[in-house]
Amino acid sequence: MSPIVRPESAARFREKILQSTALAIRHAATQSRSSPDRHDILAFIVLALRQVAESIDASAVAWEKRGYWLKADRLRRDWLWAEGLNRQIEIALRDQDYSAAGDAVGRLSGRLAGVKIPDRLQPTRPWEGSWERWLAG
Repeated sequence: MSPIVRPESAARFREKILQSTALAIRHAATQSRSSPDRHDILAFIVLALRQVAESIDASAVAWEKRGYWLKADRLRRDWLWAEGLNRQIEIALRDQDYSAAGDAVGRLSGRLAGVKIPDRLQPTRPWEGSWERWLAG
């Protein structure tokens, strides 16, 4: 099997994920607490933060291969928040503790406050079907 080759950098991939996550959070803020999208949005955020963490590790490994150990360590340290928030939201989602999930999403929203959402992304709903993907594992 051949390796998966991504034509974009891990940083650009991360940026796209964060834009979609910011869009999901902004959509959730306009919905009621009993919205049918609630599960999908929370599951999408968990899956997105998991991908962010994987992209951080890929970037850090690339820096380590070049001998930039300190830069790789700094990158991992600067993005530790993604794993922590991911863990909190996932636990809250499993326990159906939507208050705790909302608190963690609020902290995530603060982290993503500066993320610009492109116009082409506005009409999309990337979180649809995320609940089933999250349940599948």
